[in-house]
Amino acid sequence: MSKLQSLNAFLSERLTAVTVEIFRAVEKVLDEYQEEISRSKEENDRLRRLLWITPELKRSTIDSQQLSLPVSE
Repeated sequence: MSKLQSLNAFLSERLTAVTVEIFRAVEKVLDEYQEEISRSKEENDRLRRLLWITPELKRSTIDSQQLSLPVSE
């Protein structure tokens, strides 16, 4: 095998190895992002459920504040 063929084989092996490493790193980052998205969705759902509970509380607080405002003459 000539030196050029040896160099070509070496570079091909290294490029293949680096490509595999890059794909693994990308997969890891994507997995982390998917986990974060899942946690964000769960938190959003939790906050939505809280919003369904609190509008009545907010309305009653606003109503009581409006009732206690002094009347200007």
